[in-house]
Amino acid sequence: MTAHHFSRKKIFIIGILLIFAVYFFICYYIYSHSVYTDGVLIWDKPFAIHNDGTASMTLCYYVDMKEYSVPVETSLANANQKVIVRYFPNHPEKGKIYNRNDFWFLNMLWLILPIMLWSAFILSFMKDSAMLVFQTLPKKDKPENPI
Repeated sequence: MTAHHFSRKKIFIIGILLIFAVYFFICYYIYSHSVYTDGVLIWDKPFAIHNDGTASMTLCYYVDMKEYSVPVETSLANANQKVIVRYFPNHPEKGKIYNRNDFWFLNMLWLILPIMLWSAFILSFMKDSAMLVFQTLPKKDKPENPI
């Protein structure tokens, strides 16, 4: 019989690494299964400026000689500019503006909640000296066929 001991620190670090691994796997899956094309942001509502400096615009792009127009809210600095559009092949009508920093790094803010929950779980339910022990049993030989 073999026993594996995991301290609170090891469990905490393993959990954080798993959260980041799942996050990057999901982002990579979306990134690799998306199709990219060029588009233009059209600011067609000049009075629709929000207090945070964003504005309601229309994202226009072509897929297979068909034009798509998607309403988006983005920074006023992007008005009437060329952008990269990301969409899934089976849903070209659901295009989104692709910005590497926003896609990969800004979305990391969503990791705050699972990291906080994981930290609260580990730090409140396990004592400093607590150990999580997994015991593995040796494999037994298969019984002979009684028939």
